[in-house]
Amino acid sequence: DSINFDASIINTRNIDLKNNSLQYFDFQLLSQLINIKSLNLSQNRFENLTYSNFSFNSGLFYLNLSHNLIKSISDEFFYNFLNLKILDLSFNNLIKLSEKNFNRLISLEVLNIRKNSLEFLSSKIFLNTKRLIKIDLSQNYLKYIQNETFYELFYAENINLSYNILDSIQYHLFRDTIN
Repeated sequence: DSINFDASIINTRNIDLKNNSLQYFDFQLLSQLINIKSLNLSQNRFENLTYSNFSFNSGLFYLNLSHNLIKSISDEFFYNFLNLKILDLSFNNLIKLSEKNFNRLISLEVLNIRKNSLEFLSSKIFLNTKRLIKIDLSQNYLKYIQNETFYELFYAENINLSYNILDSIQYHLFRDTIN
């Protein structure tokens, strides 16, 4: 079934669904809201973000999924978010991220993954996110970060790794991130 929006809301630019009890959101809805730029789904009850086979190029610039119960994200979930500039996944229960989770987020500038339960990051996790300016990985359980993790993030101005359990930093960890 498809949902058709009344013409009066088709030009909506921002949707705020913060602090509800949502466990599911059909992102296919965004295909009809062609002017949507900002979506706030924070403080809900999402647990898993799974790919829902939507075949549209989302014009979203900002997506807030913070303060949920998210444990996992399918590899393809962000596949159609090519214009996304700000992604907030903070204050969730993420234990791991795949190296494919962000590989289509080519416009991403700000990524907040603060206060999760991440222990490890793939060295290729930021491979296609070359425009990242700010990355917040603080308050996780990161023990070690591979040298290639931040490779070629030329625009990175702020990488926050505070309040983790890092026991060493390799000499070349921030190579090619000097701005």
